[in-house]
Amino acid sequence: MYTGKILFISADNTGNGHKSITEALRHQIKKLDATKHLEVVDGFSMGNYFFRFLSKLYSPIAVNAPLIWGWVYRLSNHMVNTINVMCSRIIKKKLLQLMKEIKPDIIISVHAVFTGSVTRILEKKHMEIPVISFIADLDNVSNLWADSRAKYILCPTKEAEDKMKSLGIPSERLKVVGFPVREEFCSDIPDIDIEVKDSANGSISVLFINGSQGSRQVLKMAKKLLKNGKCNVTIIAGKNEALRKKLEKQLAEYSEEQVSIIGFTKEIKKYMTKADILILRASPNVLMEAVNLCKPIIITGALKGQEEKNPEFIEKYQLGCICENYKKISSVIQELYAFNQKKIVYLKNNMARFRNPKAAYNIAVFIIQQCNQQIKEYRNTKEIKSNPVIHDIISQ
Repeated sequence: MYTGKILFISADNTGNGHKSITEALRHQIKKLDATKHLEVVDGFSMGNYFFRFLSKLYSPIAVNAPLIWGWVYRLSNHMVNTINVMCSRIIKKKLLQLMKEIKPDIIISVHAVFTGSVTRILEKKHMEIPVISFIADLDNVSNLWADSRAKYILCPTKEAEDKMKSLGIPSERLKVVGFPVREEFCSDIPDIDIEVKDSANGSISVLFINGSQGSRQVLKMAKKLLKNGKCNVTIIAGKNEALRKKLEKQLAEYSEEQVSIIGFTKEIKKYMTKADILILRASPNVLMEAVNLCKPIIITGALKGQEEKNPEFIEKYQLGCICENYKKISSVIQELYAFNQKKIVYLKNNMARFRNPKAAYNIAVFIIQQCNQQIKEYRNTKEIKSNPVIHDIISQ
């Protein structure tokens, strides 16, 4: 019996967030209904060489030329129709080929560029395949997400929903669903009891994440903490081998007990769980993983554009601390541990209230329901068209 096909349109080279969201949702859908056929395509792979090359420029520009990326991001908010038209022309041939090969019942877009461009192609070709988009950002959401042709726009936060409403998307098309994270971060509420530690005796374990997105700042902060003897430091450098070697060289004077440099790892949760404090960039996926684990976080900055308001978001809900000046990192940690760690307890309790470990599960349930509904509607339409009597009655 046919049970349905779901196509995810994601992106492989514009950060890891889109892939992480797609992975979380696919996993839950497969657990709920293993018979569903799931396909994932990198939206940029449907374009020409130049289009694919552009996607690979995202990280270098966003990290090394943040002002340029911020300007491009703001400009895109005023060129939504132009971008959708251009992208639809670029991806049209391969998208239609995919539609013919896969024959999806529903399309899930987790990248802003592939919402309006995809719905435009489907509309022009009179292909009634519903598109549901998931906004992959907490706040400062791109206008590209606001496409009235999408059947639903799933919003991770109230801030994202408010932005969509301000751009004319009706409330009935919007659903606030929380931010989906991988299942390993979705266990029952973590124990928020505090082990008493002294910020002056070197017993505090600090984990730096996303080092490749700001190596200079990470290195300065790590040296500051190690020099003062406040903490033991672990830095995850990811796939950036050059960064890993640079950090190992710069921090060679410290013992293995004091500092550990990790390359690419699939055991990110293990390191996050072991750490007392997480120091990271305001990437929404890592932020929400930390929140689900109820781990105290210190934000050192954010990429321009889609991440720009994330530090403000964290402060608004009192989920962490902000420290953009490496010289102040020691005092920020001391403040966390002052008064018998009162602030840490406060932050962890806020995280416990804010976290939504069932977000991926609930979104998966909704997607499956929409897919099944589409199949049912298609079958009913097929039966009506094949029965002249019923078709004539409905036509009247």
